[in-house]
Amino acid sequence: MPGSSKRIQVSTPRNMKLVKEYLLQSTSLGSTIIGVIPDTKDPLSPGDVPEDIHRTGTAAIVVQVTGTNWPKPHYTMLTHGLCRFNVDQIIRDTPY
Repeated sequence: MPGSSKRIQVSTPRNMKLVKEYLLQSTSLGSTIIGVIPDTKDPLSPGDVPEDIHRTGTAAIVVQVTGTNWPKPHYTMLTHGLCRFNVDQIIRDTPY
């Protein structure tokens, strides 16, 4: 993903909270850098177990956030990848 743009669907409650509380309140999305990591190695995993997440992700700039409340709330983020990063350890998993 580094060097490319990608639309990311946001529909899980935890990620929706992140978008609502942080990204939609930000004055400049272009200065917002997020870490994008695929949820799980196993598609059947619930995704809440730290051992199941991938250890390599992409740092990305959030270019645009769009959303709707119908038929159910969801957002779409347009991101532009900057570089890869590795997760050495998870220090905390809240608030998001």
